Amino acid sequence: MSTLQLGIILSSSSPMFLPSNSHIPKNVFPSISLFPTNFVKNTCRRTYSHGDPRRGLFKISCSSTSANLNKGSDVVVVEEKSVSVILLAGGKGKRMGASMPKQYLPLLGQPIALYSFYTFSKMPQVKEIIVVCDPSYQDIFEDAKEYIQVDLKFALPGKERQDSVYSGLQEVDSNSKLACIHDSARPLVQTEDVEKV
Repeated sequence: MSTLQLGIILSSSSPMFLPSNSHIPKNVFPSISLFPTNFVKNTCRRTYSHGDPRRGLFKISCSSTSANLNKGSDVVVVEEKSVSVILLAGGKGKRMGASMPKQYLPLLGQPIALYSFYTFSKMPQVKEIIVVCDPSYQDIFEDAKEYIQVDLKFALPGKERQDSVYSGLQEVDSNSKLACIHDSARPLVQTEDVEKV
């Protein structure tokens, strides 16, 4: 069961002071309404600072929990070998001013781009990785191919990021159910983070 908790300290002099019988209208947070009501169970409670309501400081604690996770009706399971990953590695990194694009700079003995490359390659849901990069950098990924168990494809980068994404999408296997797009200059992505998305 996943839980999200939020705590806020409010003062009675604050314009956001909520009287005891108040409620938050649904249109205040429109993005929350995207979740089916049977999926999220919300609870809120007010606790006064130091137990004294006359001080005017109180804390509102709210939590949301997934109500139907144990029923399995709202759990989305991604099938094995059903995801195509588009790894964007075609950026020039001009602002950094390095001799090469930042995704190819070494970090602890290997190019930064390979960290996320290996993370995605270990996920059982991933069918293929499409690396969008300049042909002069393809050898970095081809040399790593022997360490991965997924298909490796390449696409040419475009002038802008959206052009590179489009180029990568053109190479996606037609049997893939999902496409995941990731910037290779972000090496700290972990499997758990990807699975949450």
